[in-house]
Amino acid sequence: MIKVSVIVPVYNAGEYLRPCLDSLINQTLREIEIICVLDCPTDGSDKIVDEYAALDNRVVVVRNERNLNIGETRNVGIRHAKGIYIGFSDQDDLHELNMYQELWNASEEGKRDMVLSGPMAKYCNNNASWSMLFCSFLGRRSTTHITPHIYRRQFIEGKGIRVVDNNVCSIEDTLFNLTFLDAMDDRENFSVVPCEFYHHRNSGSNTNLGYSHWAFHKVEHAVELASSIAEKNRMERPDVQVALSQLAVKCFYTSFLRESKKNGFLHTLSLFRELKRKGGSCASLFSSLKITPHGLSLPKRLFLLFLKS
Repeated sequence: MIKVSVIVPVYNAGEYLRPCLDSLINQTLREIEIICVLDCPTDGSDKIVDEYAALDNRVVVVRNERNLNIGETRNVGIRHAKGIYIGFSDQDDLHELNMYQELWNASEEGKRDMVLSGPMAKYCNNNASWSMLFCSFLGRRSTTHITPHIYRRQFIEGKGIRVVDNNVCSIEDTLFNLTFLDAMDDRENFSVVPCEFYHHRNSGSNTNLGYSHWAFHKVEHAVELASSIAEKNRMERPDVQVALSQLAVKCFYTSFLRESKKNGFLHTLSLFRELKRKGGSCASLFSSLKITPHGLSLPKRLFLLFLKS
């Protein structure tokens, strides 16, 4: 019985791939599979994965015919997964060796829809409610990565949940978590382990560090999707609007900085003016946003004034 399928998209991982795979194959939970989805790497990462697969039959190798980027590559991994739970790992990160054993233990033998760990779990602690999680993920008050957690595979498949294509949309981790929470019928069916087992490495291979991830059109699409999910759950908790404001401002602020650096200030300014001119959910959101000190730094509040002007 495979308890956890860990999906690892692999592109050009370089020197960080071996430590990542070592921290997975040496997990104290032995009933795992490590699905390495090769996204057409050009640096020899595929040979390293093949080497590990030859030594450990729990390493499953899947090859994309063309480069899909991390979002769709994770979906390929989901389709190949056989475990009771699905976990995600970036190719350059590290795991405590007891990570998946502790998460499995907290799942009560596979009964929970999701098990949270990491900064989000520490932020919410053992008294976390569904609405607290939803607002925390929506507002990006703590890390919103999917990598510290595990998700019940049958639930993902039954609800048709997938990672958004980050060729056209950013903040795919946030949207996956929001979609998962939105789909939960039993909003108490999750567990929290307030420990940090997963360690992110901010290397050059991280997709969220560069311009491409924060391109204006991707952020616009992401905020529209998050707004539609939030609208469905607006009555769950009064601070949903505050959390949505935080998400929109933080995302567009980052996009504005990246876009200005890449394409110039005047070009970026015209993008935002056009967004407000054409209307739609983002433009409506800007007009309704309230300037609050909670969760927003002074530069972001000044940026919000610009959005509303």
